[in-house]
Amino acid sequence: MLLAINTDYDQPRTVWVTIDNELHQAGDVLKCIYSTDATQVGQSVTVAARNGKAVLITIPAADSVVQKYFLEIQFTKRAFLEMFIAHKMTLL
Repeated sequence: MLLAINTDYDQPRTVWVTIDNELHQAGDVLKCIYSTDATQVGQSVTVAARNGKAVLITIPAADSVVQKYFLEIQFTKRAFLEMFIAHKMTLL
């Protein structure tokens, strides 16, 4: 999950955000699951091979509350299992 906050009260910001190079592949898709700008919810961004791996997102201008933009990766079963094994996770 990715959280980005724009502290500029006047302007939105479009930025490249570096994400974990080992967990992501170029071409993976991340989807916005929360934003104070409702038009962003459900939109997707594609992971690029930039500074390791990165996504280009636009973060709305701040207002009286903290602006948040969360993204979730859509794992294939294989990618999930590889991550599970690599991190020695346990299922509950």
